[in-house]
Amino acid sequence: MVTTPLRLAYQDSGELAKLYRWSRVDEVRYEDDGIHITITSTPANLERIRAKLPVEPEPL
Repeated sequence: MVTTPLRLAYQDSGELAKLYRWSRVDEVRYEDDGIHITITSTPANLERIRAKLPVEPEPL
């Protein structure tokens, strides 16, 4: 399992349900620049999320 922070733009908020379906959502924060989500997922599902959903990695 891999834990990773992601950011989802508000206009893509309908995709949030897929994150719940494909991973364990550990944290959700609604900020000015989008929805900040921390998920835990298998490496294969994380790859699928990055390929199919308009998420961005969180800056460090």
